[in-house]
Amino acid sequence: MILSDKYIEQQAALNKIITKGFDSNNLKGASYELTASESYFDLTENPSKKLTAKNEDGKKILIKPLHKVVLITQEHLDIPSNILGRVVTKGSLFSIGLSAVNTIADPGFKGQLGLVLYNYSSKYIVLDIGEKVAKIDFSQLMEDSRSYSGQHGFSAQTWPVPTHLQYEYHDVKDHVRMKPSPLEEAYSVLPFEISNLLKVLKAGVTALQIALVILVFVNLATVILLFMDKIDDISAAIFINVISTIVAAVFTFFYKYFISK
Repeated sequence: MILSDKYIEQQAALNKIITKGFDSNNLKGASYELTASESYFDLTENPSKKLTAKNEDGKKILIKPLHKVVLITQEHLDIPSNILGRVVTKGSLFSIGLSAVNTIADPGFKGQLGLVLYNYSSKYIVLDIGEKVAKIDFSQLMEDSRSYSGQHGFSAQTWPVPTHLQYEYHDVKDHVRMKPSPLEEAYSVLPFEISNLLKVLKAGVTALQIALVILVFVNLATVILLFMDKIDDISAAIFINVISTIVAAVFTFFYKYFISK
């Protein structure tokens, strides 16, 4: 049975289920909208460093494009042994590219929740402290359940990240699904637009290197011909140099264009 908004409010008044940070305005039907506190972690940059936001310009919660963060809720929970909390994404945030990882608050859980959110958009997302970031509903179980035994909320002031499951390319390069080189692997895991841009840039660098080699040889040949009196005057040497520069530039452009196709 899913608990109603009235029942949740009654329990909160008795210092149960939601014991701190409760706001009746956040009750929506049979769910409660959880809000962000000042504490959060950027899992993509440094999962062990706690960040502290303020409701001031330049100090609010910042979620960079394609970054995963953990937002610590303002609300403190105290889930009874016969209640289960289910956390789901808010549709309004999902529409701008911010999605909360659906999770549960087990019977016996106490403390602030850590909500994992992923910004899959290409935009920077800025949130105020107190922003509604996810919904939670509560279901009553048929009987008391085994109590939660993990970390109780944010009491440890850290976010447990299973880094032992994460590896660098050189650690897994022999896996059957890995590409033969780091660059090819990067092309396969990055978004198409970014990998294509990297290919164009790489082609441009290669073309530029070849063009520079051509220019060095042409200039060297010109100097040798001048010393051997094979060229009548400096004007002819300059003309040859200009022509070779133009040829090298055209070669660079067309090489990059055709290779990047």
